[in-house]
This record gives sequence, C-alpha cells and structure tokens, in this order.
Amino acid sequence: MEDPKGLLDQIEKRELNPYHVFMASFLAGLHSMGMLNQATVTVAARGAGRKMALYLQAKGDLPPLRGTLMEKAATLIEHLQKVMPLGMQVQVEVKGDEVEVKVEGATCKFCPKGVGGAELEGTLCPYPALLASFADALLSSEGGIKVKPQGRRPLVKEAGVCKMVLYRVQAR
Repeated sequence: MEDPKGLLDQIEKRELNPYHVFMASFLAGLHSMGMLNQATVTVAARGAGRKMALYLQAKGDLPPLRGTLMEKAATLIEHLQKVMPLGMQVQVEVKGDEVEVKVEGATCKFCPKGVGGAELEGTLCPYPALLASFADALLSSEGGIKVKPQGRRPLVKEAGVCKMVLYRVQAR
C-alpha cells in the first residue's frame, strides 16, 4: 500500500477531492497494465471535451463571448477552469491565432503521474485534447480549434509547468 501521508500531502497541496484521486489513479492503473497511452487518452479526452460543451450548453452555463475566435476560446477555457478546476494555477493567454494554456504541474488535479502515481516517461495528459475539443465544439461555426503538437507530445513541461498550445484552423 502507498504512503497515506504522501497522498495526504498531495490532497492538501492540490486541493483534491475524491473524483480527482479516482480519475488520476484510474488512468495510472490502466497505464500500468499496458492498456493506456497518450494517443488513447487524446481520443477519449476529445469526446469528453465535446460532452463538457454539451453539458454547459444544457445547463445554460456559458459565458458571454466577445472578440476574435481565439479570444472566445480563451474565455471558454477560463470558464471551464472555474466550473471544473484543472489545477490551482492555470494561465490562459491569447497569442495571435493561438491560445497558450499553462498548468503548474504541482497543482494539477487530474495528473496521472503526480496524483495517480503513474510511472511513465511521457504523459497521459487529457487537457490538450479536452480543451481543444471543448472550445471547438462551441465555436466550430467560426473556425476550428486544434492542439499544436510539441514534438511528438500534445504538451511540453518546462520548469514544472505543463504548457499546451491550441491554434485556429479555417472555418469549416
């Protein structure tokens, strides 16, 4: 059994609830059995992002949207952070036709590594695909939103900060 004190430290530091621990540990467990990789997480997270968009539409819980497509995408991502906090320190910044999202790794609430204890070299992060498909589902009439790959991964971790970039594609 794992160290309860270590988990308690993570619970307090990241302000975790049982859903966070369940989801992160579930992903880590699937990975430990060889049943999960980043590609699979990406596909599942795309569906989850679309479902979150439908959920907030059904609840009538969407913010007013103004500005460019990417400014609207940033507003939606910030709203999702309020509704379903991804971490305690999340920054969303529009940079032209891109939105950069930074999550302080030590505060991430769903991290399969930091919360779930997954032992892996890469990532199992659902956020890039979740955020892109969430914004894309709500803004698709104005243009698409995609994840900009960071090498072979959907994000890059620099100095403890997970950075993902979403970009605009032409209207469909």
